[in-house]
Amino acid sequence: MLTSEALKAYPTAMLFQFLEDRDVIVRSLAARHLQLRGGKDVFDYARQLLLSKRAPSREVAAFLLGQLGTPKRPFRVQSTRLLVDLLKSEANSQVRAAAIASLGQLRAINAVERVLSYANDRSPAVRASIAFAIGYAHAQRSGKISVKLGKILWKLRKDRSPTVRDSAELAIELAQKPLK
Repeated sequence: MLTSEALKAYPTAMLFQFLEDRDVIVRSLAARHLQLRGGKDVFDYARQLLLSKRAPSREVAAFLLGQLGTPKRPFRVQSTRLLVDLLKSEANSQVRAAAIASLGQLRAINAVERVLSYANDRSPAVRASIAFAIGYAHAQRSGKISVKLGKILWKLRKDRSPTVRDSAELAIELAQKPLK
């Protein structure tokens, strides 16, 4: 809590250094502060981090792109494109999971539908992110979820991983009733 309060006083440019910290808590706190501040400089830095050789840096970049400028998300279209491109070549399951969850946060329904093959990923984190992305992307829409997406959620609801099953249950609830 003290660290988070201290980070509020840092200028945006100084927070960038913490995005590549080895400590996940430090990276996460810096990313949360930056995603709320938004701005082109934060978007540009996140885009550059996607090119990092370090998986934790790419993961935090994916998180940032999905949340940047909350609640308006002014870089939604550009972020969606970058996240879909990242998934095409990403080997690290945590980065894939973050990118997919971010597509859901962006409510990028068409992009989520393009990455449905990850519902069969070996990683439970990735499969759980697919469930989340489907549910969250549809939470603000009126009307029903498509049959195709419904089938995927029902399949994930029976997954061997309890985390995936829980995410699928939540996604089904989100898709059936809009968020307020």
